[in-house]
Amino acid sequence: MNLYICMNAFDTELFYPEKDGKSYTEYFFGKDFKLSNYTVLLLELLQAKSSRIKPNSEFSILMEDFTQIANYILVNYGKFGKNLKSLGKKELIEAIEQSSYLLEHI
Repeated sequence: MNLYICMNAFDTELFYPEKDGKSYTEYFFGKDFKLSNYTVLLLELLQAKSSRIKPNSEFSILMEDFTQIANYILVNYGKFGKNLKSLGKKELIEAIEQSSYLLEHI
């Protein structure tokens, strides 16, 4: 799975609500925020978590786990949550920890 393609889809291809015509990212954060801008940081954090749990295995993430992480970010940090204008490691780590990603790698 190419993480950038998936994150960019929230910015440009997936709309909520469908009839309104706003991307998921724009609906939850506004026009100036792009979830895909956090691809590199999210990937680094996922790989670090994965390597601590299973040091000699190749990194992978299921689409379901990624979707849980993205949804957590949108709902909890967007305008209906904490209304953040940017994300840092703390927020991305929290989103990872709230997903089932870590459970599947134990």
